[in-house]
Amino acid sequence: MRTKPLRPGSAEFKRQCNAYERFVAEAHDKPARDLRPVKPKREIRRPVDNKPVVPSEHQEQATVITWWGLQHEIYGLPIFALAACPNGGRRDIISGAKLKAEGVRAGWPDLCLAAPRGQYHGLYIEMKAIDGREADTQRAVGEYLTSAMYKFRFCYGADEAIALIKEYLA
Repeated sequence: MRTKPLRPGSAEFKRQCNAYERFVAEAHDKPARDLRPVKPKREIRRPVDNKPVVPSEHQEQATVITWWGLQHEIYGLPIFALAACPNGGRRDIISGAKLKAEGVRAGWPDLCLAAPRGQYHGLYIEMKAIDGREADTQRAVGEYLTSAMYKFRFCYGADEAIALIKEYLA
């Protein structure tokens, strides 16, 4: 696969130059210094209310699932060991009624890792956007799962969820 060469003024080019400088400095037991300053990423804000734009809960959860697809073999587990529950989201009345009849419950966690570890039978994760809030039904379900010897946690963002999965499987 052929990639485009980096432009000398690009942020990625500067990052790679700085990484090389740190590598060389470490090899010679000298303090490293960044030769090419990299501007911090600009925070994007919504024009309506000037609040920062954060990834949605869907985007965060999709990131966790993508990470799991790349890492599951390291933990000796099949890809289907981490699964999502189809709750939440807006649906039309007919689809909502069908899902309710099939057993979809309010407050049920978004992700389930079916892998017993230590005293726990499995791990349940309720994903939240970084600026999300916990609902009372979600707290009640979490308390029940904890009493039933499952590990349960609210995770605000993909990084927190991935760290929890790594900790749980370690």
